[in-house]
Amino acid sequence: MTRVRIFQASGSATDAGPSNHNADTPLPSVEGASPGTSSDTGRSVAFRREDTPSVSVSPPPSSSSRTEPADTPSSSSRRSGSSSIDVNLQELRLGTPEGPLTNLADLSAATIGVAQGSDHVRAASLTPDPSPGGRRRRRSSPAVDQSPHKVADEQLPEDAFFSPTFQRAIADAKGLMGRVAEALGSSVIHEEPDSVMKRLHGESRDLSRYQGPQSRTVAFVGDSGVGKSSLLNSLLDFPGLARTSNSGQACTCVVTEYHYHEAIHFDVEVELFSEEDIADQLAEMLQFYRHYHLHGDEIREDGERRDVEELANLARDTFRAMFQGRLEDEAFLTEWPEDKALDTLKTWALESRPRAVHANISEMTLQECSQHLMKISSDPIGSQAQAFWPYINKVKVFSKAFILSKGLILVDLPGLRDLNSARRNITERFLLECDEIFVICNIGRAITDVGVASVFELAEKAQLSNVGIICTRSDDIDAEESRRDWKGETARRVRDYMEAVQTAQRECEQIEAELADFADDDDLLEEERDQERELHRRLRNTVRRKKMRQFELNRYLITTRNEVVTTRLRAMYASRVSTGDIKVFCTSNTLYWEYRSRPREEGLQGLNLSGILAVRRSCIAIVADSQRRAATRYIRDQIPALLAQLQLWVQSGAGTAGAEHKEAVRKVLGDLEAAINELLSPRISPVGSFGKMARRDFENTVYCKRREITNWTRAAQQAGRVWGGWHWASYAAFCRNFGDHCTAVIGPRNWNEEVIEAMSRDLSEPFKAHTALLEEEWQKIQEIVEAVAEDALDMLGMNSSQKYEVIFTLFVETNVTEEDESQEVSVALTPLTQALTNEQHQLMSNLEQVYAIFMARLQTLRTNALSGIRTSLIGQALSQTYRACNMEYGTGSHARRKNIMDRALGREALFDNLMFIFKNTYQTHVTELQRGIDTAVDEYLNVVRGTLDIIRDENVAEESEKDPEFRGRVESEVASAQATIAQIQIAIGDA
Repeated sequence: MTRVRIFQASGSATDAGPSNHNADTPLPSVEGASPGTSSDTGRSVAFRREDTPSVSVSPPPSSSSRTEPADTPSSSSRRSGSSSIDVNLQELRLGTPEGPLTNLADLSAATIGVAQGSDHVRAASLTPDPSPGGRRRRRSSPAVDQSPHKVADEQLPEDAFFSPTFQRAIADAKGLMGRVAEALGSSVIHEEPDSVMKRLHGESRDLSRYQGPQSRTVAFVGDSGVGKSSLLNSLLDFPGLARTSNSGQACTCVVTEYHYHEAIHFDVEVELFSEEDIADQLAEMLQFYRHYHLHGDEIREDGERRDVEELANLARDTFRAMFQGRLEDEAFLTEWPEDKALDTLKTWALESRPRAVHANISEMTLQECSQHLMKISSDPIGSQAQAFWPYINKVKVFSKAFILSKGLILVDLPGLRDLNSARRNITERFLLECDEIFVICNIGRAITDVGVASVFELAEKAQLSNVGIICTRSDDIDAEESRRDWKGETARRVRDYMEAVQTAQRECEQIEAELADFADDDDLLEEERDQERELHRRLRNTVRRKKMRQFELNRYLITTRNEVVTTRLRAMYASRVSTGDIKVFCTSNTLYWEYRSRPREEGLQGLNLSGILAVRRSCIAIVADSQRRAATRYIRDQIPALLAQLQLWVQSGAGTAGAEHKEAVRKVLGDLEAAINELLSPRISPVGSFGKMARRDFENTVYCKRREITNWTRAAQQAGRVWGGWHWASYAAFCRNFGDHCTAVIGPRNWNEEVIEAMSRDLSEPFKAHTALLEEEWQKIQEIVEAVAEDALDMLGMNSSQKYEVIFTLFVETNVTEEDESQEVSVALTPLTQALTNEQHQLMSNLEQVYAIFMARLQTLRTNALSGIRTSLIGQALSQTYRACNMEYGTGSHARRKNIMDRALGREALFDNLMFIFKNTYQTHVTELQRGIDTAVDEYLNVVRGTLDIIRDENVAEESEKDPEFRGRVESEVASAQATIAQIQIAIGDA
């Protein structure tokens, strides 16, 4: 059977979708065949990576309704110019020597001419007359855009933030603040160290450089070899950036983060494991190595022996990578006492541990960056130098990739089944904290991929809702196998597409045979040369049609299988996430790069078929909400607040009030500031005592349940007795897998979950009630903050208290009438109230961000404390117990394993420590929350103080009076900016 390599699209294609495919029908195999050739006309057809023409959206007619080309005719019949009518119609060119056909009469005449085989009647000819010199003139045509596809021009997600109006509003706002900053810098006043204008100029300059928050992380996790790095290269649109292969036997993929920066070059930063982390890993790997080499012969069970050997080989390869040139004789690893061998390895590691600065390189080209990443993540070839990768915890790559420019961080993670437990645990911790997770798998094995199942098991236990699947290599599908495996209408359409390709192939061969006769004759008549040129033209058109039919076949195969796989995956895993729905994408990196550099119109079909554009659009959509809210705050609050302060600065230099009035101003504003401070005071306001309230309720609602520790211990011991009744091989297998395993007889079980089942049951509802109380109390915080601006406006005389209007006489001439004074007071009132209102909005926004972070951490803490995942509190507490069990071997090892486990489960200190860590971690999060609240409030109070000082500080008035011309320019620029920002706010609407 001949292999077909074709390309993949996302499941969203609609032009050649599947019809009535049974989800239980076996998928076409992609295994075990060789690539097709260019002349395949048998059971399968090779995908040609050539120019893709525009294609029809309906399948070709079946072979029964199509006129097949005759066998190769003789030379005489070719020279007579005769051919079948359907071939001529396929080559129909609707034109005349004077131009294209413009009416049905001309078209009818041309068609009759074709039917009669006459190519000398030119009233409505199929081709133009040859020129007298025997060479036909090529009709000029408009130039075709040859520029390649641009990622920045791709369709963006359907969100207001990505609309041209919103993006233009952001750009206009930044440009506006740039002009304001230029105006404020047009005098030397902003250079005075303690001047208010220096601060205002700096703030305007910062606002002109607004960048949205880099606040969303998307993780890509999958086993080695599933195409994860190639996928990231495509999404980043940097060919060959991420390492896609490795010569180092022991190299395990390290965590790699991709960040955005404005420069066109590439930077790499490396974060190393701490010395303690390295020591822990060395101790674990030494145990694996010694266990296998000292006692491997005593292990009787095949599965156990295979697992132990894999771990020992991982340890050996890691040691060799870390200590090349020093580990010439490995015998000491087993011959020396374990503690002495470990001390030696630790000493070597400390001496060999590279400094991060050696791996941090800036201003690299794409090729240099790719080579550097390969260097630090691979074993040195033919060198005695130690490798970098065993010491690396995380790598950060900075680039100007478009997908990152919207505020994304993409993270390449090792799989959850990585043999290196340290890296596997890093992956698990990362998945609990990132904003979106995509599991990567090969589409041919997506339904049975164990790596995918492991991530969704974690999602279910951790109550995650942000998990999706990306299938790779969906261009690898066999047309003939698909036709056999699929049934009904789907199989018939595949057959029709294949026959259309084969028909076009036979036509090509027929025309090539006719051309071969002309090639043997050097003495051709002019009419024969015309016939030869016509055959070349027909060959080009037929080749083009063949490509079109091949693309239609490939597209139908790809989209059909994509839909089948997508449907099955959703049915399998949707119930494992809290939302009941998952995103599934199917991609082809090969197709993406094949079409990436082609002219945009020509390449767009292939790029869409690759599915990469759909994944990129989905990732960018993740940042839409946070970016939109941040940009809205920028336009509605930050800019107006600054403009209001500038307006106050202008007014402060225009007043003529005397000392008595100025003292009254200071008194009023002092009262106002004191009132705001009191509303937010930690002594009497819930804002400052939220953390204290949270700790107290946690103690009374959750931590008090520790009195049930005795019962929890008994329940854990009972679970251990149940496991002890299992066959020794099953018991050992669960120990090797740290309690989370599945066997044919026992099924899936998680010992960690069973150990804390009683504890989790007793704490789940109290923790939920505590979280609900926090939400209620936080609502009170929001109401208090909202009341701050309202109370301030009341004090300023907006609703009552005429006496406070004296504040504005600072800006009012003393000889004006009472009516004029009232009007000017109203004018003077606006900038201060505007500033206070905008500043209060910013406080609310900052508090919301602090609280959102706290609640996310609380969700992670709940998972750590009350679930049985590998990195949970119980998983970490029992990890040494599992390792101790795994070191037992030989006769009596089963009893010794059970004794080790039973002793661990029988200690009440196990649960006492769990509750202690639970409480301490909670208190840490609450402390950070209160610190964030206090910081936001302090920043707000400082801003308010600065705003009020513009009015009451005598130095500010002198500063504003110093340069009347400059003050006039500022006044004019502020008035213009306020009108402009009002229009920009209208443009973004209620976004």
